[in-house]
Amino acid sequence: MTTPAFTLQKAIYLWLSDDASLTAMLSDQGLRDAPTPAARFPYVTFGRASGFDWSSATERGQEIFLTFHIWSNSRGRQETAAIMQQIDERLRSFDPQMAELRLVLLDCDLQEIRHDSEAALYRGTSRYRALVEEVEAA
Repeated sequence: MTTPAFTLQKAIYLWLSDDASLTAMLSDQGLRDAPTPAARFPYVTFGRASGFDWSSATERGQEIFLTFHIWSNSRGRQETAAIMQQIDERLRSFDPQMAELRLVLLDCDLQEIRHDSEAALYRGTSRYRALVEEVEAA
């Protein structure tokens, strides 16, 4: 059995990968688990994923935090901000197909853009908070 955070991340990966508007904004590196040394810009990587149990006597579930990093070497923040906005818009209509989990809530709770002057890159960070309940397999 995989963790709820990994199950949710996989469903989000499939959902975002199916968005033509988002994929058109990204290089062929697209949406990745981790950056590679020869990666072309812009691209998005999954960052930290954390899950915290919130089960009760009658329900089992987790609060999950998932982080995306948006990498751009364009001049200015506009490209990074546009990609972050597209991810957010796509996730507002997120309809996960997860056999063992039911999504209760998915909200963006942090967005920031930083400039790394040494590497001449912009890195956007978007963190999402999700609540999931475990469901019985049918």
